[in-house]
Amino acid sequence: MTEAEWKMLRTVKESALERLCGQILDGSQAAIRAEGTSHERFLRLFAVVRDRNDDVAWAFDRLSRSTAEQKLAIMVKLGMVTDDELSRFEPGTREFVRTMLPHLR
Repeated sequence: MTEAEWKMLRTVKESALERLCGQILDGSQAAIRAEGTSHERFLRLFAVVRDRNDDVAWAFDRLSRSTAEQKLAIMVKLGMVTDDELSRFEPGTREFVRTMLPHLR
């Protein structure tokens, strides 16, 4: 990944993280508002936060130059990178992301 792409990834990362956290908060609100006892709603909320925290860690923890392309692919897999954002990367980086997508959980 070039230096220019690395800098761009750091910007894309902030937007992607904001989108993912927004989704998590929306899911948390839905879990809280759902029918059921307070305990049942708490357990649903806990499950949302626990499961989605794994997504946050998978996509954003330990982001470095050596993991940059893989982390970008994960952000794309999670639907957190727009087509416009992805199009700003070099063709080789976009191809790496496309190649990785079927191999990600």
